[in-house]
Amino acid sequence: MSRVKIERLPDPPDELIEASAALFALAMQYDGACISLVGGDMGLLPSMARAMIKAALLAAGEYYPAFDESGELLGYALWMPPGQELFATAEQREQGLNDFMDSLTEVVKQYYKDVYLKEFPDFVNMCMNSPTGKTDAWWLNNFCVHPARQKQGIGRRLIEVVMQKAKQEGHTVALAATRDQNVAVYESYGFKQKGRKMMPSPWGDWPLNVFVFVAHRTCI
Repeated sequence: MSRVKIERLPDPPDELIEASAALFALAMQYDGACISLVGGDMGLLPSMARAMIKAALLAAGEYYPAFDESGELLGYALWMPPGQELFATAEQREQGLNDFMDSLTEVVKQYYKDVYLKEFPDFVNMCMNSPTGKTDAWWLNNFCVHPARQKQGIGRRLIEVVMQKAKQEGHTVALAATRDQNVAVYESYGFKQKGRKMMPSPWGDWPLNVFVFVAHRTCI
């Protein structure tokens, strides 16, 4: 396998953000949660990913791309640190979320209002035993590896970058997995599954698995 380079980029160029959005759409095209969040219009997946990346970068989020020796994007991870919430401010939402939401049908918008924005955070916080559990942790908002480069250790390295940082800080790391086949993957990374529920959706119910890694502060 070619050498893989992973680094944090606080100010990635627009072409890299676009490449990341396209990679997300490719990797997540069969994910039930993503299908529901765009109402089955998979052409909207890049817009959703782009909005997430730009909003996170504006709000102290951390973006880690992985490249091969030729500079090809292989995957990326997008994190929000403790104390920060994605799309929490008007400035963040102006980075693309507002346009994305405007492009959705009324049925999808109602799904966000009645189901997703209520049940998702409530279940995550319940699993973390705190009404602010999600924002108390390093939260993995967006994570994907090119389908042709999966099962090569790239995903593990993308996750371990922040896991090591969390260990130094004594912080918790958490995420939600929306594919049951990834449960074993996150467990192999050292995460513990804290809960699972089926999220209802007009486009097909999908599983919500909450994982937590409790880091113990390391001595430097």
